[in-house]
Amino acid sequence: MKKFEIGKSTDIEKFNIWFNDCSRDQIPYIIIRNKTKYSEIEWDHINLDSKFDKIFLNNSEEHRKQLLEVFKKYGNSKSKYTMTNLLFIAEKISTENAQKFAEELFDVILKRIQENE
Repeated sequence: MKKFEIGKSTDIEKFNIWFNDCSRDQIPYIIIRNKTKYSEIEWDHINLDSKFDKIFLNNSEEHRKQLLEVFKKYGNSKSKYTMTNLLFIAEKISTENAQKFAEELFDVILKRIQENE
């Protein structure tokens, strides 16, 4: 199963197609924006049915802890993140770790969705 889309910031059409696929299949929308040395990984809940919002909000402490564990595993001293219950953006992740990061992020979020359906 495909878990993320990868491209440059200018690949808007590619990311839009992935968004539509994720919306149709109700799977986490995760994208990787590659730059020269680093990548940005983003998850946004917006493609998911609103019934899932409650899952992320009700389990916020555990949910945030799991997202942070993935970040700590693949981040470096230059990496930073923005996190809410419904959004996670990791910046300055080395390009060689970006895909592994995105895969684990997908797995954590999908598991949370499936456990609470």
